[in-house]
Amino acid sequence: MRAVIIGTDFVRDTDGSFKAIETNTNIHPGVDLKYYFDVNVLDTITSGSSINEIHFINKRNLRSNYQQEIDITPESELISSNINNTGSFALHKSLESYCQSKGFTFNHILLDPNSMTIPHIEDSENKLIIRISYDVTALIDDTYARDNWEFLKLMYDSNPSSIPATYINDTELGFDSIGTTIRNNGVHPNYMVKKRITPADNHIWPIMYKINTLEELNTLKSVLADDEYIQEYILNNSDLLDGRLSHYRNVDLIYGSNLDVLNLWNVQFSNAFELDTICDYDDENKIQIWERPKYIYKYNNNEKTGKISADGSTKVFLPNNTLTLLSSLNLNDSVKSIVIPDLPLNEADVDLSIWSGSYTNLMQNFQVSSSALLDIVKKQDYTGFLYNIECTDGIKFSDVSHAMILKKELESGSLNDHIIKFVPYSTIKQNDTLILFDSQTNGLVEKQVQSIVISYDNVEVYAVNFEELDLFLTSEETGNRYGLLTHNYSYDCKSVTCSGNCIYGWGCTFSQTFYSFYNLTLTNVRCLRCGGPGYPPCSAAGFNTGNPATCLQFPCFSPSNTGYPGGVITAGYCNPVKSDINFKENIKLVGKSESGLNIYEFNYKDEDGLYEGVIANELIGTQFENSISYDADGYLIVDYYKIDVQFKKIK
Repeated sequence: MRAVIIGTDFVRDTDGSFKAIETNTNIHPGVDLKYYFDVNVLDTITSGSSINEIHFINKRNLRSNYQQEIDITPESELISSNINNTGSFALHKSLESYCQSKGFTFNHILLDPNSMTIPHIEDSENKLIIRISYDVTALIDDTYARDNWEFLKLMYDSNPSSIPATYINDTELGFDSIGTTIRNNGVHPNYMVKKRITPADNHIWPIMYKINTLEELNTLKSVLADDEYIQEYILNNSDLLDGRLSHYRNVDLIYGSNLDVLNLWNVQFSNAFELDTICDYDDENKIQIWERPKYIYKYNNNEKTGKISADGSTKVFLPNNTLTLLSSLNLNDSVKSIVIPDLPLNEADVDLSIWSGSYTNLMQNFQVSSSALLDIVKKQDYTGFLYNIECTDGIKFSDVSHAMILKKELESGSLNDHIIKFVPYSTIKQNDTLILFDSQTNGLVEKQVQSIVISYDNVEVYAVNFEELDLFLTSEETGNRYGLLTHNYSYDCKSVTCSGNCIYGWGCTFSQTFYSFYNLTLTNVRCLRCGGPGYPPCSAAGFNTGNPATCLQFPCFSPSNTGYPGGVITAGYCNPVKSDINFKENIKLVGKSESGLNIYEFNYKDEDGLYEGVIANELIGTQFENSISYDADGYLIVDYYKIDVQFKKIK
């Protein structure tokens, strides 16, 4: 008997009915299996049958040049957020345990990650063949999971009320269940234009509208592209999760020649922002981009910009204490700066991700100085979260999540001694202490963070490089007295993969700890510096080979005893990003850090790219709990500077 695992997304309408949105095969975990998945539900299929074998098909993940398979939790597999000796296991482990309890044979088949088909397994009455791997030859996968029109038409023909009201203009698959009735969602959007094949750029699609008249609706219908359709947006004020709109996912096993359905588990998800009583629209009645995380659970946080120092509204102090937009500076213009006694002037000698200095030394020995602008680059516009921080006395600062600012905190293991360190906006928490420059006294003061508000928008962003000092003073939002000590961070940390046979250092930490040639299968992806003085350009397709002792310009080299060339392939930037289990899918345990933290590979839901890092939820209640904080959506983020695991994009 053949079977496939699928996930179908639903929303609940105001009358209590559930409407299907889409269905997929390679689905994200969504839940901790030990709480949501009772593997004994399979008794529904196996009891009273002749089944004594279960074959489970999914994809493996191949790492390194040597194609060594690390078979812990395969790439496309549904897993739990905790993998330990007493907790829950990956799905294949649950199935294996079930087979052992029943005396069945278990066969786990791992496919190449790029495979589009599955191997043939001769079917028989004693076999249950379950797959989660995508199969281009399968009707469910290549038709209903891939093509939204096919899925919606199937559901509509079965029961018109099983899906939201929809308009598809197509000879074969078209229908119109919207009619002439305008859905009333009050001030909120009520219709969406969507793509037939779901796109990855979720900061644009679906396009959401507030339609007020039948004429407006007909106009929208008339301008649709050939691959677009209209669907009503269901908003249910009575179905909120922590004040946020929600949607549901049913995970089912479809099996047998009759396509019977066995429900495995259900889960409810919420959107990122709470629902309020207002909504901003543009002149075409489309919702503004900052409203999207309130209404749509799929959204993009643009990570393609690399390290950025400020957004287009950032103001900086000039040497005479006047303010100007950072974006208006010209090369060689001077800004006011601060000399931090413990901070090396040469960026090659410091890594902000691990650097710290003495708070006492700073306050007693700092100097007011100036620094010249050597480089300013307008990066690709940033679509994502902006952090708005209010400190004591109503002092407010706002910037992109990447900007590096000076913070005071207790030294590890001490109750009295304090240190200073640079951290990105995204890791700041309530009650943290920031170091500010007071332009009235030309001195430094400390202010405590009272609140943090996170918004979502598309803004101009800039990378700058001031020399010889690397500090500039970002002005407060509502006044002109205080400046926040901001580092220009003129280099990026970029994911790199050593290609060929080569050895490399740890990357941004510059620990000079080199792994043996034969261990590269586990450690061949690292974050390394690029851009800025003394570093290779981030835009380079690869870095030259060179001296491994520096681990700076030439992070990868070829050992002379191998006889093979080595090089580096650059990938995405290593920016602080969300780390909650609810943001991730296809999670695979690939190792442990020296401190014992689990290291995973994963994808972000509905985003391209393979990443490596930790799961924030696992740090709760541990010695590393101070490295986690909550985003505006209530999900966890990790300050990777406080743990011995690097976040990196590896594909």
